Amino acid sequence: MKVAFIGNIRSKCGVAIYNELLFNALGKEVETKFFAEKNGEEHTEDIQYCWDREEFPKLELIEAIDNYNPDIVLFSHEYGLFQRAYFFTSLVSYFRLRGYKVVTIFHSIYENHKDKLVTESVCKNVVVHSGQARNALIRKGLNAENINVVPHGCSFATGENKILPKLWNHLGNDHVVLQAGFLFYYKSHLHMLDVIKDLKSKYKDILYVIVASENPLCKDEHNKLHKEICDKIKNLDLTHNVIIDRGFVSHSVLMSYIRTSSVFVLPYKPDPEFDVYAASGMARIALQTSTPLITSNANLFNGMEEVAVACSSKEQWVKEISDIFEDKYDKNKMIKDREKFLEENSWSNCAKKLLNIFKSAK
Repeated sequence: MKVAFIGNIRSKCGVAIYNELLFNALGKEVETKFFAEKNGEEHTEDIQYCWDREEFPKLELIEAIDNYNPDIVLFSHEYGLFQRAYFFTSLVSYFRLRGYKVVTIFHSIYENHKDKLVTESVCKNVVVHSGQARNALIRKGLNAENINVVPHGCSFATGENKILPKLWNHLGNDHVVLQAGFLFYYKSHLHMLDVIKDLKSKYKDILYVIVASENPLCKDEHNKLHKEICDKIKNLDLTHNVIIDRGFVSHSVLMSYIRTSSVFVLPYKPDPEFDVYAASGMARIALQTSTPLITSNANLFNGMEEVAVACSSKEQWVKEISDIFEDKYDKNKMIKDREKFLEENSWSNCAKKLLNIFKSAK
């Protein structure tokens, strides 16, 4: 069996990181070649950069797929890559006409966006990351038989399959709240500043560290949000309690931040209209460490109930962070639960589940 994997890879994007990890795991199960969005990288034996998200039709991609002549065409779909639906749906239609079986991983499912059904419906072998996402598609009117669940992959940071311990407390502060990820409004940095303000009344030295990743394609939103964060820091008198490291950091830098912090927070709060069923890759990176993780109740964290504390109000955020500062949690249980979660949702297991879907694809 030959699999043609279409998506973005080796670029400053969470989906690109997902694609690379899954691609590596799939390569151990079946012959696979990646057909990637152009990003300035050079071709390798396994990766061919042959399309641009703004071009139509994608003739170079089509020719590359036909030359490869795969049994399965696997799309890693995100709406940022295919903002105009027909750029994507026409490809699916063409490849099906050519006799290829097409499987699509949908990283984002918007239940309240009926317009996106024109994208979702053309895909007859759909993969989503949670049962809740699958149910949302069924409620939208898609055929349940066409929808499969493969959880977002995970991995341990080392080959010993152990959770990484904390690093030396180089910051010299026991009250460090870390948030890492792209500067987007739905990630609720502005809301977290209110939480930090309340916590400051009890922990005068509290630090809120923002590792603010950026993508050149989203520069305007990044700049606008950064200014609002800076203005609010000043208004709340938090100038000496917030550290912003702006720019895309390497994996090793990110891990250093996580392992030297007291708690890692992901307070995402999407607008109800844009509520999305997805899966947070950042949360799964945090699980590789012994740093406690607190999330919101957003649907990006479905299935993580055993490995993360979920908060729904400012008061709950203040309480849960305070409990961690004061060591009011079971560290040994947290580590055991994380080890189990990472093992069950390994990239290898994800690849095996996809292989079964390939074998029964329509």
